[in-house]
Amino acid sequence: MSGRPFASFSLVACLAACSADPPAATADAAVSNDIADAPRDVAPDVPIDRAPPPYDAGTSPACAVAAFTRHIVDQSPGVNVIETGGLVAVGDGFVFALRQGASRLIAPDGGPARRDTVDVMAVSAVGLPQSALTTVYDSAAAGTDLSPPTLVRAGGNALVLFRESSGFGAPGTAYVTRVRGTLLDAAGARTGPAIVLEDRGDPFAATLPDGTAFVLSPRVVSRSDAGLVAASPNVVRILASGAVANPLGVDIASIVPIEADSVLMLPAPDGAALMFRRATELRVVRFDGTGLIDTRVRVTRDLDAVRLDDGAVLPEGVVAAWDEPAGSTHAIHVAVTDPEGVLLTHQIVERYEGTGSPVVSVSRTHGGAAVMWVRGSGDAALLRAMVMQPNGVMRSPPRDLLPVPGADGRLYAVSDGRALTFVARDRGAMGYGVTFGRLCLPE
Repeated sequence: MSGRPFASFSLVACLAACSADPPAATADAAVSNDIADAPRDVAPDVPIDRAPPPYDAGTSPACAVAAFTRHIVDQSPGVNVIETGGLVAVGDGFVFALRQGASRLIAPDGGPARRDTVDVMAVSAVGLPQSALTTVYDSAAAGTDLSPPTLVRAGGNALVLFRESSGFGAPGTAYVTRVRGTLLDAAGARTGPAIVLEDRGDPFAATLPDGTAFVLSPRVVSRSDAGLVAASPNVVRILASGAVANPLGVDIASIVPIEADSVLMLPAPDGAALMFRRATELRVVRFDGTGLIDTRVRVTRDLDAVRLDDGAVLPEGVVAAWDEPAGSTHAIHVAVTDPEGVLLTHQIVERYEGTGSPVVSVSRTHGGAAVMWVRGSGDAALLRAMVMQPNGVMRSPPRDLLPVPGADGRLYAVSDGRALTFVARDRGAMGYGVTFGRLCLPE
């Protein structure tokens, strides 16, 4: 997956919502707010009553990947939480990233307190670690908190980005927030310059067709005497070399509201796309291969999604998916729109009773988008998936693909033809860890 959804634009944005109206777009982003009309309402579980547009995926590619899962990481000593943050194919293998968090309390033995670390590891195509779990950044000395990392491809390398913040809630202490990052080679080693973007909240990124990383984050534009922080959604490009093009970026507050919910930055065939919820609407903002914004916001009205877990932007349309829990009941929703936001279908592809809190993942694959989630918990956890075509027709129904014992977190996946590679947080008797797996998706 290329983006990480969140309930709001980050702590910075929550503070901004309490302040004055968001600032207007910068001169570089002078834009209108043209909104496309959207189709009629549709009830969940009921596809739109019209013939789907034609779609031909072509010949199904061969896939020789032997399905497996392998537990490859145990939590470090003193850690009480792990959050995976991305997976990228680099060279002949893969690199993934995670955040490990520890108690903020002073250690009983008087030793130095741990805080947060962002760690990375390189893994071969057969699931063998090619490096030790390496700490990219340790926040203990700075006394700051780190967000789960965002990991995307940047040229022939991987790029890891994360938010570092401090001072929130501490009387008399200014709130400070920034984005940090670094490039990683195929061995998971740092390469290129350190990246620091001051006064920014959580980063969300996608890779443009030329290998440039396109990053969205809320930029702090003012602080009041009362301690309120105003922020503006802002986009910036990070080149494959690690250099930041126009570090100030471009504010897009006139198009993307600071109260946008379930934000996802996704790669698109011709650039990148920002997908988010606003009230009952699904909105998609597109950017071309240079990062230039298309001011025609595509709006799908009355979708009434409780959240957006993940999505994929295809040449023929957009696929969005989410779980809607109600007690112990889970409903896996999939919605498909055409490129202009016209709703083609909104279906509950599976409803079941079960423990856990699945987060649905979406990955572009042959024939459309693979929609995946973990059903069950502990040793009974299974990776379950289906493939949705961009014309709203289910290419393959939900089915169990392979066991993923202990998996309880978000899946991060990359596809190549029908081959799917993923990482997920797992949990066992010894605590948290990470599972790595590969398989072939159904034809």
